[in-house]
Amino acid sequence: MIPMQKLFITAIGIFWATILHAQGYDISVKVKDYKQGTVYLGHYMGRSTYLMDSAQIGPNGVAQLKGKEKALGGIYLVVLPGRQRYTEVLLDKQQTFSMTVDTADLVKGTVYTGSPDNELFVSYNQYLSNLEADNREMQRLLALRTKEDTTKAAAVQAELFKKINIKEKKSSLKTRKPCFRLFLR
Repeated sequence: MIPMQKLFITAIGIFWATILHAQGYDISVKVKDYKQGTVYLGHYMGRSTYLMDSAQIGPNGVAQLKGKEKALGGIYLVVLPGRQRYTEVLLDKQQTFSMTVDTADLVKGTVYTGSPDNELFVSYNQYLSNLEADNREMQRLLALRTKEDTTKAAAVQAELFKKINIKEKKSSLKTRKPCFRLFLR
């Protein structure tokens, strides 16, 4: 290869590496009924959580979480003002999107735009939320600790697992992205 061609190919390689490296995460977070406060982006590490970014909510109710480097794929937290409540978000290949959070109901009131993975994720979480009454009944029966109640609880638990497995099979979550496969195991 001619030295000029080598230089040209090297320059293009460096250019694309710089472009790809420079494109980090950019998450627009609109928090309903908030005009100020701080929103945090956190991540899990083992049993602990760590904050990695923060942004102020503007007068329009929007905070912009923006990082220069891409985040590693996984489940992250968007912690709301006051640090008492949060919603989970998936970051994988798609790291530029927006979300609207209704603090009255974080599960049903969180909507993602521009992130198909998170749209599926919130749909799955909403489905699990709808099974909460069955789960509470199972926990109540287990707390009684009698043989009869434990047998009833096992039946409720088997039905819950059956519903969840059916949902997973119908959903494209299991085959979509590595991040989902880890989440559903």
